[in-house]
Amino acid sequence: MTLHLTITDPRLDKQLRRLQRLTRCLSEPRVLLAVLQIKEGLAEGGDVSMAAEAWAELSRDDEQALWVAWTKGGIFTTAERERIHVDPEFREVVRHCRTSEVET
Repeated sequence: MTLHLTITDPRLDKQLRRLQRLTRCLSEPRVLLAVLQIKEGLAEGGDVSMAAEAWAELSRDDEQALWVAWTKGGIFTTAERERIHVDPEFREVVRHCRTSEVET
């Protein structure tokens, strides 16, 4: 069953399209598993390296689809998004993983 909505407010239309993209992305088992690993790794006492490795395995399209604010229905909390974006250890592991992929 497909739901068709007519939205006249461009802001709401953009938000709806973003949420549809997020939902499609999360319906892929590999993405959902990565999200669970990321959330577990970013939790108090979690393994940040594991979280960063899972993030590094996502495609840029996956990252963009997942990058929806918590307040707009996104999967990551504001604190999790902050750590993904600026945590030095997280960023370094992601950079290392992606550099290693390119070299092999």
